[in-house]
Amino acid sequence: MMLSAKFQIRMCEKAYLILTINPLMQIDNSPETIKYGAWALALLSENNETHKKIVNSGALPTLSNLITSQIHYEINKYCIITIANLATSGENYEKLMELECRDFIILKFLDSCDNNVQYYILKYVLGLCQSSETQSQESKTQNIRKYLIMTSYLEPILRCAVSPDIKVANITLDIIKYKEL
Repeated sequence: MMLSAKFQIRMCEKAYLILTINPLMQIDNSPETIKYGAWALALLSENNETHKKIVNSGALPTLSNLITSQIHYEINKYCIITIANLATSGENYEKLMELECRDFIILKFLDSCDNNVQYYILKYVLGLCQSSETQSQESKTQNIRKYLIMTSYLEPILRCAVSPDIKVANITLDIIKYKEL
């Protein structure tokens, strides 16, 4: 469900994110409350103009904490969608590389989720590869490639290449062929 761009931008005012959405996603709330907060943030993250505001609101550590806590599958799904959408912007590269849930998302969750969530996890990985290209130093591109190989990310990613879902298979191939990874 795509919200209008003006509505998304207005909803992403820093005060609204900090005072309304982030408190909904605190781990001491009920899973239902957290799920709707995460869902709202996933919808808001569809617009590139909202990314900076979401990152500056301090939502990334909360998203990371929710994913590693494994409270509910739907919560993980919405958190991953938000992170994947944020990965499409090169400005967020450094913050996304610092996420504590990165290993968990790729190494543990990639093999045990549905095709839609797999697609967003792979979108996140591809976003990291592409975002590293926008950085001023070419060494950052080399670092992300080495990182993918050194951390055993490549094996679960390669398993997605034979997915029956065409979107998952295609984005996996995009990662594999990205600058001859």
